[in-house]
Amino acid sequence: MKCLLIGFNYIVGYNLLMKKLTLCFLFIALLLSAIKTIANSKSVINVASSKTNDQNRFLLVDNSDFKTNHKLKTHFNALDLNIYLSGLLINNFFKQSSFDDISAANYLEVLGIYNARLNKLDNAISDFKKAYNLSLSLKNEFQSFILAYNLANIFFIKNDLANADLYSRYANKYIAGLSKPKLTFDQLLMESKIAASQNNIKKAENLILKKALQMSGRLGKKAAYACYLQLGKIYLKAKRFTESKWFFIQALTTASNINFKQGEIESLILLSKAKVEIKDYDLALQDLKKAKILIEEGYPIYQEDLDLNLLLVNKKINK
Repeated sequence: MKCLLIGFNYIVGYNLLMKKLTLCFLFIALLLSAIKTIANSKSVINVASSKTNDQNRFLLVDNSDFKTNHKLKTHFNALDLNIYLSGLLINNFFKQSSFDDISAANYLEVLGIYNARLNKLDNAISDFKKAYNLSLSLKNEFQSFILAYNLANIFFIKNDLANADLYSRYANKYIAGLSKPKLTFDQLLMESKIAASQNNIKKAENLILKKALQMSGRLGKKAAYACYLQLGKIYLKAKRFTESKWFFIQALTTASNINFKQGEIESLILLSKAKVEIKDYDLALQDLKKAKILIEEGYPIYQEDLDLNLLLVNKKINK
């Protein structure tokens, strides 16, 4: 009997010890999780803020692989481009030494797109430059425009504004002789973004107000949305916050009217930034909460921007 009692007490004591150890480990795990969350939050703010400040961007997503891929242009139709891209995946499919200049220019254009999609931007620049030089000798102005535009775009993403501006001017030269309204519109937007990043606010503003916005009526509501969003960014950079807020509201309204969810998300996040600048913190938080609902519908690419701006707004509110 005494042995049974001792055994029972041992088991009870052991169980109590295990419970205490379990609670101790749980507390340590929660503490580590909290420390990690705080560290990650600080990391997000520091890293994201440095990206935004260094590269004159208001949305981190603008530099994402997804955005980069969708900004690139090609003079091929979709079927031909896919055939070329598929061929790049087959070893020794292409023998560049046997190409004539036209084939070489086409191959290098596709290779540039391929490398850009892999985020090998320096390789893409090298490919596009070689293709561009060949297109000049071939007097193919359409291809020359496409390649100059892609180079301007990639240099802009890399924050090399001097080269972005150089190739944007080359693109302007060739688009002038082409009757392609959508490409002309895209080039105006690109030129405006470069000008704004160079703090040439007047030029950036006029390119949209006097040219792109007037063209947008023929190109559809998404073109109008792009103009409003760009004007909002220009005025945000110029610290003209009331105008910035107004144009972001126009962009949001336009995106909502055509059920353009990505446009709504971008407008809401940027609108929150303008509201933070005029100390409308509660309204900025409401915009971010609306953006969060839309992001959860299947747009995770905007999550980093949302997290960053929620942290910044909450920091302002809790001061």
